[in-house]
Amino acid sequence: MRYLIGLALLILSIVYSCKDPYLPHVIATNKNYLVVEGVINATPGALTRIRLTRTTNVGDTAMVAAEQQANVTVEQDGTVYPLTESDSGYYEISSLHLTGTTCRLNITTQKNEQYQSDDIPVKSTPLIDSITYAPKDGGVALFVTSHDDMANTRYYRWEFDETWEYHSPYQSTITYDWSKRMLQYKTLAAQDSLYRCFQSQTSTSIEVSSSETLDKDVIYKYPIAFIPAASVRLSVLYSLHIRQYALPKAAYNYFLNLKKTSQNPGDVFGPLPGELKGNIHSLTRKEEVVIGYVTASSITEQRIFLYNDPTFYDWKYSFDYARYAQNAITIEGIDVTLSDQSKYYLENNSPCPLDPAAPPCTSTFGACCTHAIPLHLSGPQLLGYVYDTTCIDCIFWGKGGRKKPDYWPR
Repeated sequence: MRYLIGLALLILSIVYSCKDPYLPHVIATNKNYLVVEGVINATPGALTRIRLTRTTNVGDTAMVAAEQQANVTVEQDGTVYPLTESDSGYYEISSLHLTGTTCRLNITTQKNEQYQSDDIPVKSTPLIDSITYAPKDGGVALFVTSHDDMANTRYYRWEFDETWEYHSPYQSTITYDWSKRMLQYKTLAAQDSLYRCFQSQTSTSIEVSSSETLDKDVIYKYPIAFIPAASVRLSVLYSLHIRQYALPKAAYNYFLNLKKTSQNPGDVFGPLPGELKGNIHSLTRKEEVVIGYVTASSITEQRIFLYNDPTFYDWKYSFDYARYAQNAITIEGIDVTLSDQSKYYLENNSPCPLDPAAPPCTSTFGACCTHAIPLHLSGPQLLGYVYDTTCIDCIFWGKGGRKKPDYWPR
């Protein structure tokens, strides 16, 4: 739902840049708009999470500020469900029991400002039929398909999360034990801790579609995401997790216009930001603008994994190994008990040049800090290579972390 923050910033930019602003006076004078994000989750036993923020004046360090210590409730047929602030500006309830056809969201801020939604239709979301993919422009296009046999949905919205596994260019299999003054094999877990990383990101695009003009309520292969050629996301294993929401027509029109505005902010024929009326209103100041459109529905989900399998499809991803030039420097006199003469990759805590017994770190030897250096025994036999940490620690190769997601298949 980050696109709502983008809309708020777009409005602010127009206020400060237009010679003749087309926005109402309240927008030009009040810069602290309340932004309401989230979906009232009608799935039994599922979490509902609503986020409240306020925009700040242009030039402020933070573009949005959390609306804290508010009283937030969901109301249906006289039953009130209070939400608890779990994190700064985030309000949650673990489960709702919505049996009626509509509900409302009520907000009272710490300053006793009151806001209320229109009646929100509670929709039942059909299952996702499939997530499929196909090669496109050297990359991979992903599609979502769904349908409703009862034709009660017609309007659909999606959000998605992406997670991918990526590896460092080289895997460190031996390390230097300073207490024993010798090289030792690493455990598989220790090898993986530097070699395998995982990164995730949440969609910020607006994805909506409608079957309104079709005889059947079917969405077939809606293009939900695209991964460009040679993306690191396809280097090892990629996961796409899609959440699907059924929308009322008014909400669909809101999100569709919001998508057009965010994609073409300068289009004079497109919808103006001031015309994007959400379903949250101020009861304290009738003229106040509130940003956001809250819907209520069950949520259906599905996940797909894409493996980098060259026998199936060439994902065209490869490391740029050429950037790691080798500088042949022989290091002698190290006590080694390894008999395997294969090539191994070492992490940077090996004796290079940190070992007090090693030669001083001259300009030539200093290449060890950035390049791969052959590591020899006293004779000509090659044990392995010493690499800089950036070559063998995957943390340096992305914005991910070492913790494997619980749902990861391997």
